[in-house]
Amino acid sequence: MEFSLEKNKYTAILAVILIVSTIIRFYGISYSYSDENVYIYMGRQILKGFIPYRDFFCAHPPILLYSTAFFEMIFNNIFFGSKMSVLFYSIGTAVLIFLAMKKIADEKTGIISSFLFIFSSNYFSLFDKVLGFDIACFFMILAVYFYAQNKPIKSSTALAFAILSRLFSVFLFFSFFIDSIFELVKIKKNKIKFSLDKNKIYLLLTPAVVLLVFFIFSTFSNIFGQTIFFHAQKQVMPFSYKFSMFVQYLFEYWYISFPALISILFLKDKKIRVIFISFFVLSSGIIFQKLIFSMYFSLTFPFLCMLAGYTFFKFDKNIKALLLVIFVFPVLFNLESFLKKQDFLTVSQITDYIEKNTDKNDTINGYSTIATIVSYLTERELSPSYREPGGFIDTTNKRFDAKVDTIDYFIETLEKSNSKYIFCLLNDESLQGVCGVSNFPEYLQNNCTLEAQFFEQLKGTILIFRRNNYI
Repeated sequence: MEFSLEKNKYTAILAVILIVSTIIRFYGISYSYSDENVYIYMGRQILKGFIPYRDFFCAHPPILLYSTAFFEMIFNNIFFGSKMSVLFYSIGTAVLIFLAMKKIADEKTGIISSFLFIFSSNYFSLFDKVLGFDIACFFMILAVYFYAQNKPIKSSTALAFAILSRLFSVFLFFSFFIDSIFELVKIKKNKIKFSLDKNKIYLLLTPAVVLLVFFIFSTFSNIFGQTIFFHAQKQVMPFSYKFSMFVQYLFEYWYISFPALISILFLKDKKIRVIFISFFVLSSGIIFQKLIFSMYFSLTFPFLCMLAGYTFFKFDKNIKALLLVIFVFPVLFNLESFLKKQDFLTVSQITDYIEKNTDKNDTINGYSTIATIVSYLTERELSPSYREPGGFIDTTNKRFDAKVDTIDYFIETLEKSNSKYIFCLLNDESLQGVCGVSNFPEYLQNNCTLEAQFFEQLKGTILIFRRNNYI
């Protein structure tokens, strides 16, 4: 079987793009103080036999945790394995963008769309973190790919896995629903006609598959009780603030969002219509949630790149040449910024301090993004802080705002544990960074001694307290 470069030139171009971006990603692998440390830690706990929702709290669906655990096991390295998980899904998403746009438009459109996705700052920052967005986007684009091929069972199954990666992915179902309505309902000569196409059974099949998979997971876990309750109890963020986040997101990627939004002029092409509807419905669904973060809009980013790639070839040669120049400059800037590695020397400094001053039987506790990374790098356990055996508390104010836990129980459990050190941040949030509640700094002052502090570029000063009554 011969490989013809002429016939497969776009596949070859995609391969080169993927190889270059992968080399850059390998160079940029580094530690960070972010939520990814919590999920990396949870993946390690699964490998030790703990079960999410039963043995420790988790506010998100399970595929992120089990996928992270799988890659940690395959590579026999907690941190590197988890990073390979993200790389796998990110590259997979880029390939699926190419395949989907090849089906919807042509190979040239697929290459441009994948290029915009792979060499964006979003790809090298957020899609480099173990947060689940990479997995959700992978399965969402896979669902779109199968949807474009009229394969409802495969599309529905992929969408079910997307929802089990990030709950916001459920809005893609409504996108398929709306697009199916356009196909089922035809208006001709002022008359409404219904076209019952057997391939448009997403309306019933998708929720059935999703509920089936949820049922399988919920039989041995409390996924509904924790994830749904947690998000339902969140405080409401002003709509204007959430909308401004969305606008800021579009401006940040203006060179992609501008041509993408122009695609509204070409919605007569029913193949691109589902991509636009998906972007619009996902964005709207996120905005209307009670509390969001700007990174949530990254779930729409692959769709934004696909729309921009489609629109690119609708312009004449001069406009396309100008757009190429506009595309290249942000790419070069993004790469230059990414290749400037952040200084996370404090990670090694803190881990060295803990290893020298504790035994392996000692436990630690504190701000989740710090305590978790120190835990899995030093092999010191986190002290149980949740009401179930082997529990773990995500010590951010969202836990307490959502009434999932109380500071009194946190302190009570801490007193019963053999936790020697407590980590916290001294930044704009002051000592409340430990767990986001006002009376915890008082506990630190009365029951702990400040033993060390380290300065970190992004987070500020990291404080290490030793419990006075530690045995």
